[in-house]
Amino acid sequence: MPIALINEHKIANPTIMIDEVEKSGGSAHNGRAIDSLLNLFEPTSSKRSFDEHLCGNCDFSHIS
Repeated sequence: MPIALINEHKIANPTIMIDEVEKSGGSAHNGRAIDSLLNLFEPTSSKRSFDEHLCGNCDFSHIS
């Protein structure tokens, strides 16, 4: 999603608002939303986050 937002709006440092993430469920069957979002929130991991669609590392450290 972050790559799509950057491409669509042509803004390199978008602000992403996530509402009601606690209601996404706790099952790990299809992956947990919290685990995916932690890569965007932690400063060290957001600088080298692997994007599955681009098949490479991306720098998400400027996303708010």
